[in-house]
Amino acid sequence: MTNLPKVCIVCIVGILAPLILAGCTGSGESVKSTESPMGGACELVIKFNGRSADKQFFVACQDSATVLTILEKAALEQMIEYTVRGADSTALVISIGGVKNEKSYGDNWVYRVNGKLGDRSAGIFPVSPGDMIQWTFGKYQPGE
Repeated sequence: MTNLPKVCIVCIVGILAPLILAGCTGSGESVKSTESPMGGACELVIKFNGRSADKQFFVACQDSATVLTILEKAALEQMIEYTVRGADSTALVISIGGVKNEKSYGDNWVYRVNGKLGDRSAGIFPVSPGDMIQWTFGKYQPGE
């Protein structure tokens, strides 16, 4: 094995250490950027109402994206996990981040796009780059 000069070892450690540390927190979770998104991204905010820590991500968004495809991309990038039943116009998100819908009289996952309450399945609600999608665990209140 060759002996590297001390200067080279210090340079290597100085370059790699911040890269390694940037991807970790004390809890073992990876850190996702919450800085302003680059063009072509949607903001995804998930509010757990005290059941878990709220999350915010920026996810690449194409012109044919829907609320559900943005959640799917976040899952593929290992930002969050979710489960869904059905597809397209019948898609129903039943859990996000391990928090499950409580059905009729309990709290459930409800989404908004740019502050507007979703009026159809997340599987067909279109979104565009720059849109903000917010999933909230709570009561469905159509008047809001």
